[in-house]
This record gives sequence, structure tokens and C-alpha cells, in this order.
Amino acid sequence: MARWTIISAVTSTAKDRATRSQRGGDSAIRQSYLVCAVPRSGSYLLCEGLRNTGIAGNPTEYFSSNFRDYWAPRWGTSTFDAYMEQVARVGMTPNGVVGVKAHAGQFDYFARQASGRMPVPHVDRPALLDRWLPDTTYVRLRRRDRLRQAVSYVKAMQSNVWWDADRPPAPYDAPHPEAVRFDYLLIERSMVRLAEEDDRWTRYFDSNGITPLTVDYEDLCADLDGVVRTVLDVLNLEVPDGYLAPPATFRRQADEETERWVARFIEVRGRPPTRPVASTGQVARAEVDHVRESLPLERSSGGGRVLSRLQTPPASEQPTGPVDPDGELGPKLGPSPWLRCTRPFSHVRSTQVFAPDFYDELVAAYADFRAGNLFTRGIPGYDVTAMALTRENAGPFSVFMSRPWHDLVARILDVPATGEVNISLHHHAVGSASGSPHNDLNPGWFPRRPVGSEIAVHDPNICDYRTGVTPDGTEAVERVRAVAVIYHLANPPLPAVGGDCGLYELQSDPLERPAVLAPPANNSLIAFECTPFSYHSFLTNQTCERNSLVMWLHRSREDAVNQFGEASIVGW
Repeated sequence: MARWTIISAVTSTAKDRATRSQRGGDSAIRQSYLVCAVPRSGSYLLCEGLRNTGIAGNPTEYFSSNFRDYWAPRWGTSTFDAYMEQVARVGMTPNGVVGVKAHAGQFDYFARQASGRMPVPHVDRPALLDRWLPDTTYVRLRRRDRLRQAVSYVKAMQSNVWWDADRPPAPYDAPHPEAVRFDYLLIERSMVRLAEEDDRWTRYFDSNGITPLTVDYEDLCADLDGVVRTVLDVLNLEVPDGYLAPPATFRRQADEETERWVARFIEVRGRPPTRPVASTGQVARAEVDHVRESLPLERSSGGGRVLSRLQTPPASEQPTGPVDPDGELGPKLGPSPWLRCTRPFSHVRSTQVFAPDFYDELVAAYADFRAGNLFTRGIPGYDVTAMALTRENAGPFSVFMSRPWHDLVARILDVPATGEVNISLHHHAVGSASGSPHNDLNPGWFPRRPVGSEIAVHDPNICDYRTGVTPDGTEAVERVRAVAVIYHLANPPLPAVGGDCGLYELQSDPLERPAVLAPPANNSLIAFECTPFSYHSFLTNQTCERNSLVMWLHRSREDAVNQFGEASIVGW
């Protein structure tokens, strides 16, 4: 049997038996475990091996928002409690063992749903988990070769082919094998993201004094049966007499192309990029060069000034026609160039976005909205009051709802936006709490698709942005955030203290140490594509209020999945 590093498993302590007994529904559970996975670590392979024993539950991604969205209607479970009760039944074998597999983001989703709040500190999560998986044993999957893990991850994201097995893909997957192409930067950033995912499990275990059973992918592939028997032993489960493990149906996806990508990456980088997994929770960081390019102005056919693309794509990919054919937007724009910055991730900034007279109109309208007490709280986990902008109330802010503005931002960031936007005004009172690094790669729902060149503006009175629920039961359209735009206005003049937007290389970076700060200068903006790596956060404003407009452009869910993979989309 292959040798691997195995650390004695210590299960979580059940601190509140009364909670479970009051809930009911878990009387048959005698043992439970959580497979704590990172992408491309062999979790499908391990879970299949455990499932095949017939005595180790039916582990799969029950904590995934996508899994719940698909199965909850079919199970008839309208509440999270009802859903989890069904998970306990489906995930259990007749001997009372329940198994669940989760990635770090899925565990976050479980914690939010189970507690009804966000964020949920690591120290509070064992009690939430214990309610549904009593006396949880943790099995942690890792991978020593970070480069090949990243290559595998990129290929899976691009193709949406997450396994090779004699079974169909998940019901919400649509394979795109023709989309696979070598992308050095995406591989490099995937190494960073995968290290961050692994580090999130480290922080959870360290915060709660938990020592999991740890299995490496390389050892799992070398001796699947041996690893499965070790997990059963830790769970105090006896292998049935005469049990013979059936052949695995999941096949390794690494091939000659994988090795060519590895060699090409090392050649481009000039040195082997693999780094050891740090037990202290430190992770590898991508090295991103500082690159800034001025964005020149060009004339539209209508005589107005509009901004051109920062980078010119191949002719076959260039959109046709000018951004501002009627000269609607050009006269409102200010004279400053837009600058591309690539640290810590690609984003665009500009000062003096609008001409002075038009900026004054925006400030006056913002002041009227504030005086009318139209700002309310309603964004979970975010210390802000906000007002949704719609077609009916926008006034001069309708410029952000125009087709020229939408297409300008989409073309600058080279994102295939679908014409739906969500826009709101934000107000942070003095001393508002800082947020936490997040990437905005979230779904959003609209009551219908835009017609022709129309821009569809989200209206919370017509459709719930986070759930798609409509008052009349009309089926809503799901999109995914594609671009975030933060525009500052009506703030005290700089230098004011705080209220900056911090940009981060990793979600685990200390909040007070962003890689880049974007100050809340009036009539300035920062815009970026929403990706798995676009981590940013509001930072507390110690002395002055901070006011802004926040908007999101959207893309189809299919496009988001093709670009980043289903698991990258962060559910609510």
C-alpha cells in the first residue's frame, strides 16, 4: 500500500445535544463526516470509493448552492431546514452514516444559510454543522503538485468537463471542450486561488482546534482502496468480510496536453513555480506586473467624445459601430483619460469622469435623494444605507442606464455584457464598519431579457435580485455579475481619512493591508471584471461620510461558467 501523510483525526465535540434533539430528524444518524476538498484534489474519486463500500454514506456536494437550486424543487423542500433534513436522508446509508463533501465556498454557503447571517466566523461553524452532522469527522484533501492542480483546474473551467467517467455530467453542466486553450496568467492566478482555498480550510481547523484526517491527491491516485480503508478505520467502520472494491469509474484527466502546458508554463516563467504548502496558513502569491496604459479619446459619428478600447482585440472579435452613435454620452464626459492597472488584478480607473456641469447635476440629485430619507438598510453583512435606482426615479443618473455607457464599460473591460444592470446609491455614515474581501462573482435575477438595444434596469419592486422571486410568479432570468463600477460623488474633499476601496490579491489577505487603495475622490471611478480573483472591500471611514454609486453589468450564466467554472459562482 502506498504511503501518505495521515494525521490522527479528531472529531468535533458535540456541545449542544439539546439543539439536535429539539430539531428531530437525526435520530438515525450514528456517524457523520465532511470531506473538505479543494478543486482538482480527487474528491469525486474518493467519494465514489467511499460510496461503493455501502457503509460510508453517500457523500456529494449537498452544500453547493447549485445542487440545492436543482434538487430542492424536486425534493419539495422550500426551506433550508427541510432541505437539510432531506440531505440527511439521501446522504445516509442504512447503518446510519452520513457523508457530505464540500469546497470552502460551499461551506461558506452552508454557514450563511444555516445561521441566516453573513459573514459567519469560523468559531461559530462547528455548532451549526453539529446540528445536521453530529460528531463530525473531517477528511481533508490536498494536492502536493500545485502547478498540475492549477493546469487541471484551468482546463476544467474552460471546458466545463470536471470529470471523466461513464456517467453524464451534472444536470446544470454543459461541456465546452472546444474552449480549452493555454492561458499563462489564468494558470498563475489559479495557483493563487487554489492555495487560498486550501488556506481557508487551514484557518477553519486552526480556529477550532480540529486536526483532520489528511490525504494527498497523489497518494489517493496511487492506492484508492488503501485510502478508503483508512477513512473507514478512522470512522470506526468495519469493512464487510470479503469486500472487494469495484474498479473506479472516474478516470484521471491528465494527458499529454497537460504535460505540454506544464512545460510551457515553466518555460515562460523561467523557473519551477511549485511551492510547498505552508502549515502556518501562508499561501503563494501571484506576481503581477504594474502596467498602466492611457485610454485615448476618439470621435464618434455624432461628434461627441467617447472612450476607445484599452486593448484592440482581433478584428473578428471587435464590436461593430461606435459606442455613442448619437453623441448622447460624449458631451457629458470629462477630459481625463481612463487608466488600466493590473495590480492586484486588472481594473480601470478615471478621475474627472464627467464634465463639471453634469457632475454638479449628479451631486444635486444625490442630495435630494438623501434629504428625502430614501436610503434604507437591507444589504446583509454590509454597513451601508442604499437606494435602488430605477427608470422611474433615476433623474440625471439615467446616464448610467444608457446604452452608450453600458457599451463603453463593457468594451473597455472586454466583457460580453447582456444589457442588464443593477444600480444603487450608497451612503456610509462616519465610522461605518469595514467589509471583507469578496469578488462580486454572484448571480442576479431580472424579470425579463432586454429587447433590442434596450438596457434592462433592475427594479426590486418587480423582481428580487437575489432569488428571482416576482410578485406575480413570472419566471425570472438568471444572470451573473460581469463588471462592477464604483463611482464616487458628493464626498468631502480629499484628504479625508478612510472610506477607500481596498483591492486584494487573496481573500485571506489582512483587511488592513490591501495591495492597492482606491480613494473616494469625487467624480472618480474604479471598474473591474467580476472574476474569482477580483477581491475588494470597503474600508472604514473614520472622519467623513462616503457616498458612491455602485452598478453591475451582467453576463449570461453560461458565459460565466465557461469562463470560470460552475463552482466559482458565489451563491447568496
